[in-house]
Amino acid sequence: MTAAALAISESEFESNNYGMVAATESSVREMLKRFKVEDGEQQDCLVCLEEQGVGFEASRMPCFHIFHGDCIGKWLQQSHYFPICRFEMPTH
Repeated sequence: MTAAALAISESEFESNNYGMVAATESSVREMLKRFKVEDGEQQDCLVCLEEQGVGFEASRMPCFHIFHGDCIGKWLQQSHYFPICRFEMPTH
C-alpha cells in the first residue's frame, strides 16, 4: 500500500466514529477519580497497555478499573463505553 493510501485510510478511520458517542465532559469530570499510584497499586493501563508505576498519576473509573488519565480521557472523547467492562458513561 502506498503512503498516500495509508494516509487516506488513517484519515477516514479518524473521521468515522463507527456509531460511537463521546461521554459528556461533565460526567468525565465527576466520575473520574485522579490519584497517584502507590506501591502495590501498579497495573498496566488498559488502553495503552503500559505500566503505571509508583508516583504516576492515574484515573480510577466508577468500575474501579485504572488507566492513565490521558489515555482514558482520549478514549472517552470517542466512546462513552469503558474499554474493558463496557460500563456506560452519560452521553447527554
